[in-house]
Amino acid sequence: MAYIGKVPTAVPLGTSDLADGIVTVSKLASTLDLSGNTITLPSGVGGKVLQVVTAFKSDSFSTTSGTFTDVTGMSVSITPSSTSSKILIHCRFSTFNDSDSRVNAFNLVRNSTAIAQPVSSAFQSTVLVISDDPANVNANYAPIAIHHLDSPNTTSQITYKLQMRTNDSSTARVGNRHDGIMSNSADITVMEIAG
Repeated sequence: MAYIGKVPTAVPLGTSDLADGIVTVSKLASTLDLSGNTITLPSGVGGKVLQVVTAFKSDSFSTTSGTFTDVTGMSVSITPSSTSSKILIHCRFSTFNDSDSRVNAFNLVRNSTAIAQPVSSAFQSTVLVISDDPANVNANYAPIAIHHLDSPNTTSQITYKLQMRTNDSSTARVGNRHDGIMSNSADITVMEIAG
């Protein structure tokens, strides 16, 4: 719309502006500020990706711990925009063990709560890997991908991370083999999906 002289100051919509029940561009200010407001999508339009956060790991990590330990570089934080949102987690990495017939176990964790686990198990974990012969590079290496759809039911910031443990004090690794022959990158990505 063209004006002669000074452009009029934008003002909020009033009831008279919506008397016809139609919102048009000409009735809106140039900037629509919805910060601090909750936007509810109509029924049937959920499933859209609202935001994506990722962390990339190019170095290695190792542990001899028999209890679950955070894998450095494999955590990411996200703040859902609605309590009805789902969070889709993708986690990709490679694991090794320096010893023969040892176990590497992994947990996917939301803040301090393990998720995506079986109901009950003596060695409860999201993923369990048993190494074979360390002299055989193919037997001692396992590529892993974890995918999980979580329902955190919060609008507070949450952190998703990967944890690992081993057994018998063997050295479990993410990202590289003990002799340096193999080295792989890893990443964890979370996506907020509209509920």
